[in-house]
Amino acid sequence: MLGRKTMGPKLAENAAGSALAKQRLRLILETVSGQIPIPQACEELGISEAMFHKMRTRFIDEAAGLLEPRKSGPKAEEISPEQAKIERLESQVRELSIDLEASRIRTELALVMPHVLKSRLKKNEQPSPPSPPPVPKPPSA
Repeated sequence: MLGRKTMGPKLAENAAGSALAKQRLRLILETVSGQIPIPQACEELGISEAMFHKMRTRFIDEAAGLLEPRKSGPKAEEISPEQAKIERLESQVRELSIDLEASRIRTELALVMPHVLKSRLKKNEQPSPPSPPPVPKPPSA
């Protein structure tokens, strides 16, 4: 036979986890491959056969779940409701900041260059609502 020699249950030695987890994995693989009988594995672990069957079934179910096909590419981040609210509020703050700055600029222009506002009023023939009073700039840090 060509190729690498299979490691079988010895693969459990290289798995991530505690020594007990590695021992359980090795024994499950040995019983599945028929290398040792279930009573021998139970004796080595110090558990009943019912407990071993329950542990082995859970392991196989979870392993099968890990092998389900998945979408390729980066995993989409799940956003918590709190994080979504924070992002929504941050966006609203950005929009309001832009509106506030535009209003401040309009007010400043009206104060510095009133003739522009008067000529605009003559063209439109309808006065626009009064501009809000100037908003002081926040102090720079």
